Amino acid sequence: MKNINKMQVASMICAIMCLLLLITQFLPFWNCSNCKTHKDVDKQVSVAGYVWIPTNHKPITKEMTNVYLEEYGEDFEGEDGKRYKFAVNDIVVPCVIVFMGSLAGLVLSIAFSRRAIVNLIPLVAGSVGAYWYSTCPAMKVGANWQFHMFVAALTAIVALMCLLLNIFWKYGALMRSTIRRLLSRKNKNGSIAA
Repeated sequence: MKNINKMQVASMICAIMCLLLLITQFLPFWNCSNCKTHKDVDKQVSVAGYVWIPTNHKPITKEMTNVYLEEYGEDFEGEDGKRYKFAVNDIVVPCVIVFMGSLAGLVLSIAFSRRAIVNLIPLVAGSVGAYWYSTCPAMKVGANWQFHMFVAALTAIVALMCLLLNIFWKYGALMRSTIRRLLSRKNKNGSIAA
């Protein structure tokens, strides 16, 4: 019974990290002077706002390119020598993976807290998020991209630890009892002296 409680606690910790990763998707991330928002609202767009409100794609993409050039002084050039613009799919696809993975990880970690395999989903979501925030130039233009990357990496680390602990707790006792039985049989036959 102790192992089941430990597994449930580990899964709940993983669920909390998924919730935190999910919340970061809705925090203000990019500043955009040309975005279509309410007049009295600061023109900031979250990662989820960029993905789920397609009217913001063009103005944010244009502004991200300009800000990146100002901050990093690097010009994007493709193999054809033309100036590179941020591709919408470079931002949308990983964001959907992180969003859906953290949402599924949250729900499944709570619903199936006794199953170790459930922790694979937050592990993938956190790993994709950490890689995405650290390598995608469009994400480095965001106001707090380091915090987002930290939360994603922490989610991946916690999910990996929960997965390994759940496997150890579930199968460790089975392996120890199997080894004990095998050793006791050999001791009875006299082949191994204890």
